[in-house]
Amino acid sequence: MKKVLISAGEPSGDLHASTLIREVRKTEAVEFYGLGGDKMKDAGCTLLYDYAGLSIVGFSEIFSRLSKLREVTRILNRFIHEEKPALVILVDYPGFNLRIARAAKAMSIPVVYYISPQAWAWGRWRVRTIERYVDEMICILPFELDFYRDYAVKATFVGHPLLDLVMPTEARSEFKERLGLRKGMPVIGLLPGSRGDEVKRILPIMLKTKEVLEGRLDCEWLLVAFPGVVRTVRNTLSTYGMDVRILEDERYEAMKHSDILLCTSGTATLEALILGTPMLILYKVSLISWLLGRLLVKIPHIGLVNIIAGRELAKEFIQFNASPQKIAAASLDLLKNREQANQNLQSVRNMLGDRGAARRAAFVVREFLSRS
Repeated sequence: MKKVLISAGEPSGDLHASTLIREVRKTEAVEFYGLGGDKMKDAGCTLLYDYAGLSIVGFSEIFSRLSKLREVTRILNRFIHEEKPALVILVDYPGFNLRIARAAKAMSIPVVYYISPQAWAWGRWRVRTIERYVDEMICILPFELDFYRDYAVKATFVGHPLLDLVMPTEARSEFKERLGLRKGMPVIGLLPGSRGDEVKRILPIMLKTKEVLEGRLDCEWLLVAFPGVVRTVRNTLSTYGMDVRILEDERYEAMKHSDILLCTSGTATLEALILGTPMLILYKVSLISWLLGRLLVKIPHIGLVNIIAGRELAKEFIQFNASPQKIAAASLDLLKNREQANQNLQSVRNMLGDRGAARRAAFVVREFLSRS
């Protein structure tokens, strides 16, 4: 039976890798091994290393993870040399995964990259590495295809995998009644991120914003937390003496039925785009990461929804500009103009493509497996 090494170093990668694994296994007798989490494991992948503890936000945070990164690099490289898999699939997480790509190519093993590194934003120097070590890039954002073609990298656009996942089923009235939310009151949803370091930096700003708004607006608050950061969330709430309802398993219902969202700059902005919920984007990293980012980032926006739109569809509050007073004022303005903001989101939503991204990505994988 053919073996495939698949590497995903954080929650979103684990999720998208798991759907790809399931699609490939529908028609191929393949054994998957790799770096990932519970979702990949449930999909039938044998984990060589669990990604827990590897997630990184910003440049300086890399240094605190170096020993673990070296360890997992050795494990995956050993697998490549000893097992010689038919294919290596890399999912996002470029700082680590491009090293694995190099090791695979040294053994003449084909490499497919699913969910492109954001080379178009800050790592254009990485395109040369991609060109050298990646056989095909599977793109999930519409503008990535032209970007890679400009660099002569073979690329395929499959649409965004979130379109198959972001599908809440509960009606707004039922959701609010079940949670005991007051009728007629606006709902503000907080999404402080999926990584511990991210939550520690972003959630305090959100809570201070809530404090500013409490004297000016009567509303309901919901906090959407990934399971891996619930303890960090609870500790932060305790530190600030605040009690906010935490939802772990109802992410998309909470996002859909909030009137507006305060969220981090990554995947959450695309989820909000798909759901049609207006948002404000918050971003804060360490000072070193911020300074390095200023040198490397070459695009005007940081939120994915704004990058796709080519304009500031959702207001961004970045680093020193992320003040609770400014965010509170923008929240009030967004609540007043919610319908127009929703229409703006709908105009961009179709740019994400159609459902079935994992199925189309699996077709690319099967093409490579058929050649091995």
